[in-house]
Amino acid sequence: MEALIKIKAIAQNPYAYASTLKKTSGKSVVGNFCSYTPEEFIVAAGAVPFRLFGTRGDISLADAHLQSYCCSLVRGGGWRTRSEGI
Repeated sequence: MEALIKIKAIAQNPYAYASTLKKTSGKSVVGNFCSYTPEEFIVAAGAVPFRLFGTRGDISLADAHLQSYCCSLVRGGGWRTRSEGI
């Protein structure tokens, strides 16, 4: 049950988890959007891979900067970065 509570906390705030992971491991955290990212290269470079996700909100404003056929994860993540100042 303790593991499920930890997973729920990570899912609710994954970026806080990434920050904690960086502090506790002392390694760089490399974010990626694509599931085809070769995580072995990130680990071999001494870093920790971290999957990034877009937003659940409206990403139509991202059309001003990216084509509408671009990956929705990238469009959502890019828009979230611009709108929240991450």
